[in-house]
Amino acid sequence: MIRAKAEVVGVEDQNTTVGEKYAEAITLEAVTADTPENAEWAKYTPSLQLTMHIDNPNAWGKLVEGQECYIDLTPIPAAEPESVQCSDKT
Repeated sequence: MIRAKAEVVGVEDQNTTVGEKYAEAITLEAVTADTPENAEWAKYTPSLQLTMHIDNPNAWGKLVEGQECYIDLTPIPAAEPESVQCSDKT
């Protein structure tokens, strides 16, 4: 697992042409060296930018600008290839 520490730098409502909200666009960037703890994080993850669109209304408002959070990246093991069964048509 890889862990990064990020700050929410933007929250933007995504609206339809008639003004109905259908998603939030959240932009996160690596924390800066503004505190001793963040300076340590910034040393190992000096650059990060992530934008995600959330279309689940229950998740809207959970992340706010200025909030810090961790981003955990856990690799997914490669799936085993499916064996293909060939039929004998002789």
